[in-house]
Amino acid sequence: MKAFQHLLQQEEKKLAQIGNQKALVINRIQQLLQQKETVNQLLCDYQKQRVNISLAIDWTNQRTLFDQIAPLKQQIKQQIQLVDVEHKRLDELWKKQLSRYQSIKWYIDKKQIEKIEKANKLEQKSMDDLASRKKYN
Repeated sequence: MKAFQHLLQQEEKKLAQIGNQKALVINRIQQLLQQKETVNQLLCDYQKQRVNISLAIDWTNQRTLFDQIAPLKQQIKQQIQLVDVEHKRLDELWKKQLSRYQSIKWYIDKKQIEKIEKANKLEQKSMDDLASRKKYN
């Protein structure tokens, strides 16, 4: 039974590690979504300012800025997709690990209940034997 207790502790540690990895990935997704929002806001601001540009140099500067920001939006989108795939992978791994942990926990609990029931039956049998001896004596 000690081996199962040790195994349960190991599985619990693995579960915690995967949970920590999931939390890090979720934070990364949130950061990327914030970056995406910032880039979208910059592009929106660019669109608004473009109307008010009168000088050619300002137009060129704004266009250069837009040309640098637009690919960044695509990069962030790709990063979000990659991190999302990693999140899904970790989520599946976490579910499997949780299932292993719960199975081992269930087995340990079942064996402990069986041990208690066996001890109770032995005690009851001893009490019944004692009672029957007193009855016949």
